[in-house]
Amino acid sequence: MANRHIALAKFWVHISKEEQLRRFKERQDIQFKRYKITDEDWRNRKKWDAYKQAINEMVARTSTEFAPWTVWPETTKTSRGCRF
Repeated sequence: MANRHIALAKFWVHISKEEQLRRFKERQDIQFKRYKITDEDWRNRKKWDAYKQAINEMVARTSTEFAPWTVWPETTKTSRGCRF
């Protein structure tokens, strides 16, 4: 691959299963946030373990010396350290 002087940054922001559940419940309980949660979200949540395995495989297969993944653990929205 030729060097095209491109800077590539890949980030995966990970939240815990518990944090996702807290956010889902909040969206369900607060009227003005209800539009953000659907039956599809709950259905996909049941596949947490399969998604986790797929994410781990994706990071392992696509992280390279020149374009590594940065996995960012996040528990609250205010803990984000990066600003784009």
